[in-house]
Amino acid sequence: MATLEFWADYICPWAYVARVRIDPLIKEYKNSVKLEIKALPLEWVNGVPTSRESLEAEWWVAAVHDRRAVFGLYRDNTFPNTAIPVFRAGKAALLQSYDKFLEFDLQVRRALFQDGMDISKVDVLLSIASRVGLDLDRFRKYMDSEESLEAVKQDYEQGREKLDPQGSHSFVLPNGKHLYNPAAASITWDRDRIVGLNPPPCIGSNCDEIYRLLFEISK
Repeated sequence: MATLEFWADYICPWAYVARVRIDPLIKEYKNSVKLEIKALPLEWVNGVPTSRESLEAEWWVAAVHDRRAVFGLYRDNTFPNTAIPVFRAGKAALLQSYDKFLEFDLQVRRALFQDGMDISKVDVLLSIASRVGLDLDRFRKYMDSEESLEAVKQDYEQGREKLDPQGSHSFVLPNGKHLYNPAAASITWDRDRIVGLNPPPCIGSNCDEIYRLLFEISK
């Protein structure tokens, strides 16, 4: 079976939009293409955590790309200044079940961008893990282990070799071709401020064929 790699940070609104868009395709192509979700911690790529200011600048720009990816106000009293616990939790979910990991992955992204929750909190991650039917004892044990951290580090090192730029989100096709943030607006930054914005090539379901093509090419 062919593998299509999806490299993404959890604290990334563009990755959330793309993840919602490709969710039906993961199921449709399950017998020919496997989506492999890889850890791309932008805080390691950039050397600093994603700031709340830069995330809030992108939040509503990403939100208008697709109404199926529901965005809400950020409501928690703390902000996730690291995604490393989430990546480790994802590795713990994958260890139990690929299908449950896919659901966990999507629910975590929704928890941040739709429900406004601090996804770096252990209780938030445990609640989502319970909701998708994971064994919580096994989940917590592996999430807290050195093995989960090492698995995230391995993804990061692979990403340094495969991705140029190391941006979230990125697809890598079986032939090695890298596509960075397809079907999204092009943004110009000045530190944490957006100072330029080109319109996206498509909006909503009109973008579906772009993502379908990725799965078709990967077969």
